[in-house]
Amino acid sequence: MEFNEDFIIEEIKNKLDIQYYHNVFDDHKEIKGEWMLETQKPENLVEDIFRKMLIILQIPENKIVSQSRVKIFDVFKDKNRYPDFKIIKHRTKEKDLLIELEPYNTNIQVGITQAEEWIRDIRIGTVSQALVVNLNHFILVFFDGKDVKNKELTIAESCKLISDIVFGKKISIKIEDINKITKQFYNQFYAIIHGGVYINIKKERIIINEKDSIINNLIYADRLNEEGKVEFIYSIFNRLIFIKILIDWDLFPDISQYLRRVPEHLIHTELNNLFFKTLAVKEEERVNLPEEFIDVPFLNGGLFRKTDIEKKNQDLMVNPKYLTKIFDFLEEYSFLANGDDNSSINSEILGYIFEKTIEFRKGTGSYYTHTSICDFMCESVLFPHFLVRINDYLESIGYKKAELLENFEEIFMLKEKTLLNIYEKIIKNLKVCDICVGSGAFLLAMGNLLLDIHKRLLLLLNKPVDDTEIKRSIVENNLYGVDLMISAIQICQLRLWLWISEGSIKLSPLPNIDYNLRVGNTLLGSDTSIDISTVNYKFINKINSVHFLDKDNPELKAILTELNKGAISFKSLKLLKTTLINLFLYSHDENTVLLKDLIDSLNDLITDDADRIYLDFLKNRIKSNKFRKGLTIEFLRRLKAFHWYLEFPQVFPKGFDVIVGNPPYISTKFMEKIWLEQDIQSLGKEIKRRKKRITKLKSIKAIQEYKDIIERLKNEMDEKKELFLTDYYQEEKLYNSVYKEYLKKNYKWTYKIYDILIPFFEKGFKLLKDNKKTYLSFITSNKFLATDYGKVIRKDFLNSYQIDLLVDISMIKVFKDAAVYPIIITIKNTVVSNDSLIKIGRYKDINQLGNELTKIEQERYNNADSNYIIYIPLHNESFKLFDKLFHHPNCSTIGNEFINYYREFDFTNWKDYEVFVKHKSGNILGDDFYLYITNNDFEQFQIQISDQLYFHRKIPKNENPKSLSIPKEKWDVFRNELLMIKEVALDLKCVLAKYYANIGKIYALRIKEESELINLSNYYFLALLNSRLLDFYFRVVFWNTHLSGGYLNYHFSYLSIVPILRINPDSNLYKRIITLSKCLEKKYNDNIRLLLELLLIHAHFPKDLKIETKKISFIDNLFGKELTEEGVYKLIKQTDKIKNYLCRLSEQEYYEIISNERQFKD
Repeated sequence: MEFNEDFIIEEIKNKLDIQYYHNVFDDHKEIKGEWMLETQKPENLVEDIFRKMLIILQIPENKIVSQSRVKIFDVFKDKNRYPDFKIIKHRTKEKDLLIELEPYNTNIQVGITQAEEWIRDIRIGTVSQALVVNLNHFILVFFDGKDVKNKELTIAESCKLISDIVFGKKISIKIEDINKITKQFYNQFYAIIHGGVYINIKKERIIINEKDSIINNLIYADRLNEEGKVEFIYSIFNRLIFIKILIDWDLFPDISQYLRRVPEHLIHTELNNLFFKTLAVKEEERVNLPEEFIDVPFLNGGLFRKTDIEKKNQDLMVNPKYLTKIFDFLEEYSFLANGDDNSSINSEILGYIFEKTIEFRKGTGSYYTHTSICDFMCESVLFPHFLVRINDYLESIGYKKAELLENFEEIFMLKEKTLLNIYEKIIKNLKVCDICVGSGAFLLAMGNLLLDIHKRLLLLLNKPVDDTEIKRSIVENNLYGVDLMISAIQICQLRLWLWISEGSIKLSPLPNIDYNLRVGNTLLGSDTSIDISTVNYKFINKINSVHFLDKDNPELKAILTELNKGAISFKSLKLLKTTLINLFLYSHDENTVLLKDLIDSLNDLITDDADRIYLDFLKNRIKSNKFRKGLTIEFLRRLKAFHWYLEFPQVFPKGFDVIVGNPPYISTKFMEKIWLEQDIQSLGKEIKRRKKRITKLKSIKAIQEYKDIIERLKNEMDEKKELFLTDYYQEEKLYNSVYKEYLKKNYKWTYKIYDILIPFFEKGFKLLKDNKKTYLSFITSNKFLATDYGKVIRKDFLNSYQIDLLVDISMIKVFKDAAVYPIIITIKNTVVSNDSLIKIGRYKDINQLGNELTKIEQERYNNADSNYIIYIPLHNESFKLFDKLFHHPNCSTIGNEFINYYREFDFTNWKDYEVFVKHKSGNILGDDFYLYITNNDFEQFQIQISDQLYFHRKIPKNENPKSLSIPKEKWDVFRNELLMIKEVALDLKCVLAKYYANIGKIYALRIKEESELINLSNYYFLALLNSRLLDFYFRVVFWNTHLSGGYLNYHFSYLSIVPILRINPDSNLYKRIITLSKCLEKKYNDNIRLLLELLLIHAHFPKDLKIETKKISFIDNLFGKELTEEGVYKLIKQTDKIKNYLCRLSEQEYYEIISNERQFKD
């Protein structure tokens, strides 16, 4: 709706006695209470109209804070007047909006002066702006960073401002469109390293042969496997990309031309000088460096320390000729976020490179998460956590219940002393971990959110604000991450270092975050304290020899005494390692390398003992001989066991405050395959595809090219098959099997063929502080909310935790090229209460994320009869209809009443039976053959086969290479009249079929002999199983199992809980339903279908939808008669006559709810 002056005037006229129109609209006099139709205060009239505007703008009530609430805030307690109410912002980087209302036709300056007084108070002005309204004028009062200003807005501008604050500014994000230049960069990056084809920025197609790739042109790399080679190359690339980005940001001298001039035989030496003797060494300590490196800053940080591979392979290098290719490649691009030419690229490329690297490395089930998703999730988990901790603190210092905060933004209204204590005790001490950190997208989002909170608080506290120092502090003290892949941790470190550097005037040394971000297996390893029983004397000598430790400190002195006795308790170990890590974090001198060496030595010592202890624990858990031979120290090392208490002593035993992330999604049925097997399988498919393609080629040249490629692929496959048979890879396969068994035995939520994300949830909660104030938030596959394997975890979630947020984003293409349909779930680590509410939402557009969330009682899902399924309807009204169906007293379920037949001849190798399908031979239908039907051969009610094939009982031996046979009991199944349902479809689709056989992708149902519904016609069930009412029910409960494009899997295990209405077979209603069902089988008609849908709703809820019998009595003329073609025609004609009546009936509430829920798939 468009708001303008006419709207205001019309609303005032509706409340004003007509005799005073002239006084108000012509003479512009101030309205008096007695002039109105119902006497009220003049300012109340303005509030009523303004609130009506908010309702039309669809501003939720929870975004409007009343005056009675505003006045309790500390910052307003010393003010003469309070705002009439406050509108709460949607995103952290916006400001709240205080509303000051004045009577119509009064001098608005009074209100402006009052609003300016509020905004001038830095505690208010930095987080809020004000809108002064008397309906003649709308004046915005705001702080511009220097002074308080005001400007007049139109009505439309005011409404847009309010909408933008509440819902967020409409920034168009097309998540499926990753910048073309970013893809181009990666393709070139990959081709240079591994060989391949790419299009350069001049749009030329470039081919790099494998023999000319960098990975095949390393010198002294014989001892490295492919993974080691990739790690070495990536470490060089990471350093060069980092330097290139800093050069483009004008934070680093442009040394690219100098490096190009260096003779080839010296380039490796010169790069090592740059990395390890310049960037890693303070300016005053550098020696014998070229003039061009004089202005290169000291950056410190692990990026410019040698990796383990570089330490162990001192001569390892890239062939100098190929190093220049890397320089050329990077020079083609400009790392400017807002560049507008075709070579500009956002530094977000690092996250994209990580995602594509995972694809190359195979099988982890990990995906890179878009920044807008990360931002939303971090807000959804961090604000509730801070809110509960801050309110606990406020209660402890005497705040009453009514004075506690209702949302995080109210923190900025507290008095300065209180705010300072909250900042020091709560905000600065936050511990956040991403337990599957990937490229660090969530840590960056969390860092940005914390940066914004820190800056706003420091401004209110009149403390200096230095973005770089705040970022550094956040990275060092608040953010932690673990990942299985070394390349992930390297890129995560790189991105955090870039984040610290971005916006700096001058670069300062990078923090040492090696022990905040760790390589390890999140799921394998101890999460409890371990005492170290044997201490290596080499380590004791090493720690005794260092000079920079304060050995007079009583605690450290006691630890050293304990160490010298050859053992160390967990308490002492924690203190020692924490002390060393804290020294390392802030070390920028010659002690840095010594500290790193000391901590690594301590880690080796810890790991050796911890592994032995943990291995004994595993042997007690896993008793099967099949797996015990794989339970070795090598198993733990190969799978990168990670002992949380020992790796993060600065966090444990207390634990983390918040865990956030994107855990891998991969079914455990695929876990035993190692990457080499996946490669062999992929190569086999590619060879098969190319062989099929070669038969269609006509060009001799093209045919020969294909033959050459096929030959090369065969050779590669043979090499990998040979490699797979070596001891190393056979051991790896064994270890994968042991790991799978370990997960099953060690995690209580693992059930049936589960997804690997299940143990990630369980581990996440184990790592949180146990104080009922901590939170976990994951973006993860939606399947566990409805599938069998998720039953155990769902039950525990609903009974033992408080689900705070559940958002379905499965229709947004969040993860490119991945068949994953994600949800966002945020859970509080506390037992659910009777009044716990879950905020739920479902979105197609990422720009709407977080808007119009519905609050639903958690208890509603805690139902064993529905397998604790957690569903997310599109509309709040859907719950009403769903509950009525779920609790319907006259409903049974499909599972109780029907037998299901599926892949009758062979469940696994069902496709083998396609040999029995051909054109008809034989004589007797049912004995020699059946009509053959596939899932493509029917729609709702009707079988539609253009070229009928037949399924034969027996076939000649030469056509049956596997000597398959069909048992009589399986054959006889299809003699029955069956209700056949498509396995995968956009809607529930059913036909009635007799003497039709199928081998897969169709569920065939038959009523049980003992069912009380045995006397009902299959045409009644046909009507139900095509109805939008039952499809609505299925869609609500099992939307979480949907496939690409909104297709649903109508699996019988899901269908089994769908309700089936018991109906009186003698009733006219029943007879009308089966008559219309028969009609639709013969000829589909929209009006007949609509009438049938309405009759079914009426059958379920006769009091809620009433149908005039006289209007539809024409159906009764066909009772008990065979429905001929003429009868069908008459029925359609009669139904067409009541079309308008049916359309009016379709406006009934339930039918509209059904229609609205279906819209989401469209």
